[in-house]
Amino acid sequence: MNSKNRSTADFVALILSGLATLAVVAWMLLLARRGIDITDEGFYLNWIAAPGTYPVSVTLFGFVYHPIYRLLGGDIVLLRQANIVLTFGFAWVFCAALLFRHPVRPDAMPAWVRTIITAAMAAGSFSFFYYWLVTPSYNGLTLQAVTIVAAGIVLADRQPSRVSVVGWATIGIGGALAFLAKPSTAAALAVLVALYIPAAGKFNVRMASVSVLTAALLLLIASLLIDGSPQGTYWRLKAGLTSFDALGSGQAQTLFRWEKFGLAPKAKIGFAIGTLTTFVGVCLCASRNRAVIILGFLVPAAVALFELALIFGLWLPNIRPADFDAKIMLSIPLGAAVACLVLIRGEIFSKAVVRRLALSIALLMLPYAFVFGTADNYWSRSVAAGLFWVASVVPLLLLVVERVGSWRPLLPVAMLCQMVAFLAAYAASEAPYRQPQPLRLNTQVTNVGGSKLLLDDGFARYFNEIAKLSEHSGFTAGTPMIDLTGHSPTVLYTIGAKPIGEAWIIGGYPGSDRVAEEALARVPCTEREAAWLLVEPGGSHSISPTVIHHFGMNLDLDYEVVGEITTAADSGFFGQKPRLQRILKPTEVTNSHCPSKR
Repeated sequence: MNSKNRSTADFVALILSGLATLAVVAWMLLLARRGIDITDEGFYLNWIAAPGTYPVSVTLFGFVYHPIYRLLGGDIVLLRQANIVLTFGFAWVFCAALLFRHPVRPDAMPAWVRTIITAAMAAGSFSFFYYWLVTPSYNGLTLQAVTIVAAGIVLADRQPSRVSVVGWATIGIGGALAFLAKPSTAAALAVLVALYIPAAGKFNVRMASVSVLTAALLLLIASLLIDGSPQGTYWRLKAGLTSFDALGSGQAQTLFRWEKFGLAPKAKIGFAIGTLTTFVGVCLCASRNRAVIILGFLVPAAVALFELALIFGLWLPNIRPADFDAKIMLSIPLGAAVACLVLIRGEIFSKAVVRRLALSIALLMLPYAFVFGTADNYWSRSVAAGLFWVASVVPLLLLVVERVGSWRPLLPVAMLCQMVAFLAAYAASEAPYRQPQPLRLNTQVTNVGGSKLLLDDGFARYFNEIAKLSEHSGFTAGTPMIDLTGHSPTVLYTIGAKPIGEAWIIGGYPGSDRVAEEALARVPCTEREAAWLLVEPGGSHSISPTVIHHFGMNLDLDYEVVGEITTAADSGFFGQKPRLQRILKPTEVTNSHCPSKR
């Protein structure tokens, strides 16, 4: 086989990979038009639409995304697409920084090849959407912040330079965003960076001060804009944490914990296959034998063709979240690391390897920083940041690239990373969070809060009935409303109501009624009395009417039922059956319970 044939094979493998990446990104953007969850996504939308409404919270993500929300006119589809682009874009910048900081000869990796490989790996960030909650959220901002910090620690250096200063400043920007999204992750990142910088020999007081000052300045500006002072933000978050603890959700667990990795039998097989495939793909592509290299290209080519077949509907396997464990993404760096040990075994204790190990360990720990503070299993939640597991092996893999003088060993790793993330998102789209059917089957164009979404028949009927009922009852956008169903914040967003007390008065927990009462107590009395109600009689997550009675209002005497609706099947918590909901309008207030002004 001559060099021309090898060049052709290189070109074909790269073009297939590039097309697959473009197809995956386009598929994500197009699918953003479909489906909606009536619980979490309503909370995100209510928070982003009017973050200044709520004086107590445990996160400030709504303030960060609010300008984007306004810029996009509140369109849910555009907001989701912007979130996808931001997630992918930041990941691409991080992957490009990783290769920029560890340069190889231009003939070993031309610029256009670098672009395709980094884009392919950046699509690994789509593992974040393994629940298919694509609306911007505190979790999404947390991942984006972690990605920004990751790019910063790669670019930061001990010696002052333009790139190094940008890196140190980037660490500060990412750290500030992490605090606004999830303070526990910001704390974990601070510790991780503080350990990594000296270990990597990058510590410089003046350079480190750039990060600290950048983060401090951004947080100061944010606190002034949000609460008028840093003290105001402190009390907001402290009160929010107290309220969260009072909910009794069972999420108050030890922050530092090691949990069972846990793989189902089928997932164990998948993990073994992933490890072996990565190992073989890297070793074959690192060969100097032309025929062996072509054989190695079968791995990324097969991945690309597999993804294209799923995206274009040429094959529709029944892959659901319960059947696919995205933790198998860890098999990719494991297989690649073993391949590196085999291929550079004579240099394993060299200074070049030791210097890069610190970065590899730091990147490997970033998913832990991402999940730090969550109540769920750390391993299960870490898959949302699984890109960093794969990225952790890249500094070592680049030593192989330098040794063989070719980019080829990187391609199987990048494409396998993309495939696992794509399968996680694909599985989620086949069984979307708290929705009844695969998103691809949604065909009903439905107006949800002024945005056109494609929903299934049941959800479309539900939202259309809500819109008609609110219109015929004289409800106007901006009118305050209290959701006593405990699980329908999206309904309030749909009709343009102003949720008061909380963006989502969540029910079903031991302290739900108490937290709801405290939240409503923070609302001006006149606004509370003017609020309409959404209730679900006998609902498993309903807030008790005694919460309203506490403020002197009686459900039977002070409100009139203006209409009833039946929820869609499998909406809300735990795949519930259709339930009856009512919208209540306050009657004429003749004897206000509000204290008179003197």
